[in-house]
Order: sequence, then C-alpha cells, then structure tokens
Amino acid sequence: VPGIGVLVLRRAGDDVLVEGSAGFPETVRGAVLPASCVEGLDPRDSDRAQELKSSTEPLDRLVGRRHWRAVGLATADADRFLQAGGARPIPDEIFDAFRTLATQWSLAHANCGVHTELAHRAHHDQLTGLPNRTLFFERLAAAFDAADGAEDTIALLIVDLDDFKQVNDVHGHATGDELLVEVAARLAEAVGDRGLPARFGGDEFALLLTSLDRPDHADEVADRLRRSLLEPFRLGRVTVTVGASIGLAGATPRLTAGDLMRCADIAMYSAKARGKNRVERFTESGHGEIAQLRLLEEHLAHAVERGEIVLHYQPHVDLRTGRCVGAEALARW
Repeated sequence: VPGIGVLVLRRAGDDVLVEGSAGFPETVRGAVLPASCVEGLDPRDSDRAQELKSSTEPLDRLVGRRHWRAVGLATADADRFLQAGGARPIPDEIFDAFRTLATQWSLAHANCGVHTELAHRAHHDQLTGLPNRTLFFERLAAAFDAADGAEDTIALLIVDLDDFKQVNDVHGHATGDELLVEVAARLAEAVGDRGLPARFGGDEFALLLTSLDRPDHADEVADRLRRSLLEPFRLGRVTVTVGASIGLAGATPRLTAGDLMRCADIAMYSAKARGKNRVERFTESGHGEIAQLRLLEEHLAHAVERGEIVLHYQPHVDLRTGRCVGAEALARW
C-alpha cells in the first residue's frame, strides 16, 4: 500500500529488535530499539488494533515521522508485534487487512512449531534428548553410503550399563532417570564431533563413530568411555557408581548397516558374559558362531511367516519284528 510501511518487532530482554520490514529501507532490519516501542501492547492479542502507551519517537527516528498502529503476533518462542506506519493515519479497512495477515502468520508460525516438535519427538528420546533407534539407524545407513565401502572408517559401539536395575531398586526410578541423563552427557562428550550418540531404550546406548583415520581409534574411544562411565555420578540426592559393558564392531565392505548393529550387539553381550565393565571387539574367530546363531534366530520368525517350515514324520521301527511302532514329528527348515 503506497505510503505505508510495516515493521516486525521482537522483544529481546530490555530491548526490541527489528526482525523484518516491508515498505522501509532494508537497513532498518536488525536495528535495536528501546522496549518503550511496545509498551502497553499485548503480544497475544491479534484480534484488535492496539495503541502505544508511550512516545513513538524511537520509531520515527528510525524510519521518519509516521502515524503508527500496532497488533500482536502470537508466537510461542518470543513476544512479537507488527507495527504499521503511514504518512497519513491508516484507515481501519487497510489496517484490518494487516491484522488478518498477522493472524494468519501467527497461526502458520504455531503450526510450524508443532510440526517441528512432533518430528523431534518421533526421532529423539524424550528423557535424554538423544537420537532414538530409528534416527540412529538412518544416520548409520547414510554413513555406510558415504563411506562407499572404505574399511575401518566407521565403527559402532553398543553400550549397556552394568547393574542399572540395582540403582532403580535401591534409589528409585527418578534417580535412575537422572543417571541416564548424566550418562547421555558423558557419551556426547566422549564422541565429540566424530560421531553420533543415541539411546535405544532402558539402559542401552549406542555411539556411531565416523571418519576414523585408523582402526584402533575406535578402541581408544571405547576404553575412554568405559573409564568415564566408571567415575562416580553425583546426582541430586545420592552418588552412584556404575560400569558399562561395551560391544565394538568395525565396518567392512561385506557388512551392511544391519550386520554392523548385530555384530556390536553380540560383542556387548559377550563383554557382559565375561565379567562386565569391559570392551569387547567383534571378531569372526571369537564371535562367529554366536553371530550365526543370532542370525538364524532373527530369520526364523520370517521363515514361519513364509511357510518355509515343513513337517516330516520319521518312523520308529521295532528291529525284532520290522513293524512300525511309532513316529517322530520333525519340523525342518
């Protein structure tokens, strides 16, 4: 509208920031104004025009003397206002159009916020804020694609706390939750910018290490993490000490992302079985038989669904008479 300009203002502590503008020079964006520019305005009230209760001099100094009218922009993250300034008083019908646009913008902003929050909740653990299993596996698969078959550049750690149930039983679940949050912080510190920590649920965590420059780097990180988790946790009411069993698996060209998860998981259970508070690296010689059994277990359910299990009857014969005296039912894959 000729002769009318618009400013979008955001309250920032004791000041007001010009976040956006239209009809005024671009240089006004980013300007800092005194809070008196929005004194008396209600940021949640976008249904009516609002009158400023203080002087408009700071606005006039910024863009020239104007007739100002204001409306609130209802946003959850900050107090925002739309200020319309005209060379002459702005007619009601013109300002109503601005007010309608302000309401639509506020609704759209709130809708975006809700979608962002839902997307975050779908891919992150609600207690620790770490990525969950779904997001972690997506990132793991993407890392495999980026590595393009290079060996020893990706490693996966599965971390399971030792005797976590004891903390819950003795100190309560609130303390257990507090401990999990602190564990997540130590995991994030251990991985730095070299990878991604995640929580799979309960007391099971994971670390994805990428862009490794040497094979033993992952072992160093795993052992450093093991020692870190052995340090006492000073929580709100108590101090507790827990260790961790850590399974480590390194990527090779013949492994898929799912294979790597399975190998690290097997190594973790092996670490727990061999005395806990230790790091176990997956090897074919040491864990190959376990891996084969776990693979069979995983595939068995699908074999039943696909009708691959066939029933055979094996007769029992009396060798003295040659007669069939019974049969054994065998389920064969």
